[in-house]
Amino acid sequence: MSKIVLSMMLALSLLSYGQEAFVQHDAHTHGEAELNLVIEEDSLWLELLTPALHFLGFEHEAQSDEEKAKVAQVLEALQEGSSLFQFNPQASCEIQALDIHLGHAEHHDEEHHDEEHHDEEHHDDEHHNEEDNEEYAESHRDIFASYQGTCQNIAALTQLDLGPLFNNYPLFEVIHVQWLGPQGQSASELRVNASQLKLD
Repeated sequence: MSKIVLSMMLALSLLSYGQEAFVQHDAHTHGEAELNLVIEEDSLWLELLTPALHFLGFEHEAQSDEEKAKVAQVLEALQEGSSLFQFNPQASCEIQALDIHLGHAEHHDEEHHDEEHHDEEHHDDEHHNEEDNEEYAESHRDIFASYQGTCQNIAALTQLDLGPLFNNYPLFEVIHVQWLGPQGQSASELRVNASQLKLD
């Protein structure tokens, strides 16, 4: 399942679930991350979007040998999805990485998109916002990681635990989870002291 298809499925399903269940969060907020989960037949897909700070401890381009080694270490660790996401053992799920990407974050200026601005003001702001976006991208980086898994007993899948993620990377404070499966769809916030998501 592609990133685009997964995002569309989640957006459509959660919007139909109701505004109370789905709140759009800023993609790049320190301490916060987004996790999407789709369960279909005996398979599941996960997408994690987070500021690179949470994994690396920094967001600028790696300069020193130590920083470059840290990037390599984190990218390798992200390949082992089972060390970050744990499903209840009765389901016998195994996941593997599909795509791990470290890239620049996008910055959206709300005033720039205000339709009430005059055309001349909008034109003047456009050049200013382009410069802001370039500066923002240089100092803010995101990590995107996607995974696919299969479960031998998908009917027994009742829980996702992000405890390992919070424990190994303490800069994570809250993870906004959106999920869709045979049992329904919902949205939730997980924290270090409330890291388990019920899927039944």
